[in-house]
Amino acid sequence: MKYVLILGHNLTDKNKLQTEIKYLFEKNERKVFETERACKALVNHISIVAHEKHPRCKPITLELWKPGSRNDLHLCRGLGLDVRFYELAERNESVSTKPDTCAEEEYFIRTEGYSGNSLIWWRPNSQGYTSDLKKAGKYSKEEAESICRGRGTELAYKSSKVLGLPNGLFTTVHADYLRKDDADIDFRPHLLAEKEVSDE
Repeated sequence: MKYVLILGHNLTDKNKLQTEIKYLFEKNERKVFETERACKALVNHISIVAHEKHPRCKPITLELWKPGSRNDLHLCRGLGLDVRFYELAERNESVSTKPDTCAEEEYFIRTEGYSGNSLIWWRPNSQGYTSDLKKAGKYSKEEAESICRGRGTELAYKSSKVLGLPNGLFTTVHADYLRKDDADIDFRPHLLAEKEVSDE
């Protein structure tokens, strides 16, 4: 099981040790780790290097934990920095990283809001929401346009765009990877108003 290191919010540093730890994590952001052991080894290495460089600072304990039933790894005592190792889906799982070029393009539908730093998607058959891409539904272009037009807040992205993100396929999609302006179907009211003005 592979993981990718993603950093979230960044608050004010309290001392030199905290600054050093955050710097070392930032140097490793977006790197892919082959195993959970490799993730823990990095955390341990960063802890040792930072404490050796600033021995007079009060020690900070760095530990990884799994929230709930997910396989993502979070750093305890986040130092004002949200440190997460996101699980990367295996390529032989139900969500393929290679879109079927013969089939009609399908769409993932994104709803407003976030789960941590992750985007939230519609489940299949309009049955709720999920941040887990493996549990998200795929919709035809007609279905996606109908949902997005009816809600005025939802966005649809081509499945090939989402599954072709850097570093392989995430089980969750970090907000940094897909902006609202990247949507392939967008019926948000302010954009429609801007279009009407430009057409006059």
